[in-house]
Amino acid sequence: MTTKHLRTLLFWAVLMLCCMACRQGEEAPAATFVNIPGVALEASEAQGGSTEDISEVWVYADTQFVGAYHPPAEFPLLLQKNTALELFAGIRQNATGSDIAIYPFYESFRVTVTPGAPQILQPSFRYREGVRFAAIDQFESGNALSVDLDGDARTVFTVTAQADNNFATATVWPDASRLEVETKFNIADLPNDGRPFYLELDYHSDTDLQIGLRKNTEAVYLLQLIPNNDWTKVYVDLSDFLRGDLIQDFQLRFRAQHDGSTDAAQLIHLDNLKLVHFQS
Repeated sequence: MTTKHLRTLLFWAVLMLCCMACRQGEEAPAATFVNIPGVALEASEAQGGSTEDISEVWVYADTQFVGAYHPPAEFPLLLQKNTALELFAGIRQNATGSDIAIYPFYESFRVTVTPGAPQILQPSFRYREGVRFAAIDQFESGNALSVDLDGDARTVFTVTAQADNNFATATVWPDASRLEVETKFNIADLPNDGRPFYLELDYHSDTDLQIGLRKNTEAVYLLQLIPNNDWTKVYVDLSDFLRGDLIQDFQLRFRAQHDGSTDAAQLIHLDNLKLVHFQS
């Protein structure tokens, strides 16, 4: 069903509800269409930059849930008075299309709408007060991906410098096919009580890329990212992995393998690594 057809159906549904209200002697609520062409994130360099992949906007009208919409989106509201809307940023966490959640670290966006008047909203989200960045690497002044675990000097991450952005790049070859590295972050005071703890990163890869963690001496790979044709933002929920443990040393791990589909080299790019949680 096209967006045009959906809008038509929504209009007739709203009109029928208005007519029912009139027949019952009630004041007919105004049909108000809300349009959300897109969203944005406002984040400073100290917060690791403003890349985002907000896939849905969860809408509440006077605290009542209206629905979750994928921008660009348009939907009707039945309003009898000025109404406070609160919009929350939704993400597809763990690189899974079915794992949709409100991202706990972004503030909601609030606006008041007027009955009957078309509303065009451009929500701009920010990080909440009390958010702590346990580690950030945008590869502008260093390279946290410096611990080589595979023992091959050809399969390491180095910094690619461009005029407007630096990022980390690694290469796997048919004859140097395995990559495994670990970060070298100085991290302390990680939450182990179930509070949200996420990894954010942007990646662009010609082959599968696995994300792992090491806490103290225990290491495990949790997630595999598929190859993609452009930069992709990923939000990885690590809360359960940290729960209940006293962690003295925590690091990220990345692992990749040349997939053998070509004789050419395959590239892996990473940028904007963030480890995010709430302050104690």
